[in-house]
Amino acid sequence: MVSCLKQITLKIYHRLSSVALIISTVLSANTVQAETITVAVNEYCPITCIINQAKPGGLAVDVMEIAFPSPTYTLLYEEMPFMRGLQQTQEGTTTAMATEEEDPNFNLVYPKHFRIHSKACTYTLPNSTWRYNPDDLSSLDEVKIGMVRYYNSQKIEKKLEELGDQVLYLAPGASSIELRMLQMILSGRIDTSFLPNLAADYLIKKNNWQDRLRKSGCGNTLYSETVVFSPSHPKAQFYVDQLDKTYLELVQSGRYAELLEKYGIRQ
Repeated sequence: MVSCLKQITLKIYHRLSSVALIISTVLSANTVQAETITVAVNEYCPITCIINQAKPGGLAVDVMEIAFPSPTYTLLYEEMPFMRGLQQTQEGTTTAMATEEEDPNFNLVYPKHFRIHSKACTYTLPNSTWRYNPDDLSSLDEVKIGMVRYYNSQKIEKKLEELGDQVLYLAPGASSIELRMLQMILSGRIDTSFLPNLAADYLIKKNNWQDRLRKSGCGNTLYSETVVFSPSHPKAQFYVDQLDKTYLELVQSGRYAELLEKYGIRQ
């Protein structure tokens, strides 16, 4: 009888040990599968919004969170100026950057489908009669302009050089560029500035400046921005394919339209 109980006890022990080993193996596998993707972000609402650096918001961030869910992935966001984020992503110090306009001069890996579209628009005080004409750049002769050097087309850059002291430049790596430009218009330091309409319109609404600023014309070019990945990362192509796949699924299901509505974006 005692011998029989010992055999039963040993069988139970071995079975429990096997179960414990299986659970341990599964947990270890899940731990190994978790990948950390470091993402450079800056304040560029409603595309990337630094509400909380550990978990920022914005359209691009929301799509990333869906494309690379926990616990398979860990998205680690690092807030930094645009130019530093661009440099670190090209070098591979960070895995990705949200967001950047597609540019063949930059060594980056771009998705094929996921794009957020905007236009460069001008803004003035409401009592200003000036209006920007993209087909006639002589309209810029009448105003003092706030700009970021090299953020514009070659045609506009050439015109800005002709205007000389009429143009007040901010450094390309400066933070909160759109907000600072709008504040300079409100203070009278400049008459207008070329700004991405999504970011500028968001700030105007957020700060209740609808009666203090008005849109004074936009360029003809539609700019496309997206999340970009470092070419030095061995899984960069896999990541952009995953991002594209998620984006197309969101569009087809109608969830992308809900995200656009969430941030007040029209595409």
